[in-house]
Amino acid sequence: MRIEGYAHISRKADCNYALLTPEDWRGKILPAMELNDSTESALMLHSELAGMGMFDYKDILMKFKCTVVGEYILPPNLTFEQEMIELSKRQDIPYGKFERALVISQSLIGGVFNDSFLFKKKNN
Repeated sequence: MRIEGYAHISRKADCNYALLTPEDWRGKILPAMELNDSTESALMLHSELAGMGMFDYKDILMKFKCTVVGEYILPPNLTFEQEMIELSKRQDIPYGKFERALVISQSLIGGVFNDSFLFKKKNN
């Protein structure tokens, strides 16, 4: 299963095409298996409760596309070789749940993948 991005679902989202209850989806930031710009819809995955749902973009507050490899979130549309290069860049920085949450939050705010803040050096 390949994650193509993340999205923040509106608290007023139409959950007619989603498994589980509307409360399980509304207001959540969840991984997207597909973000389809041509149909303006997203196939969302609720990983904690093992559910899937289809949402129109009108029901999504913020979204961004990316590639997920293991625990790492990478830019979208990379070749295998590019993924390996990007992963090697991230080996020297701590990348746990906290950093992952920061990358998701920062990217949702901007609407595009952004983890550049992880690579900034501190001035001593």
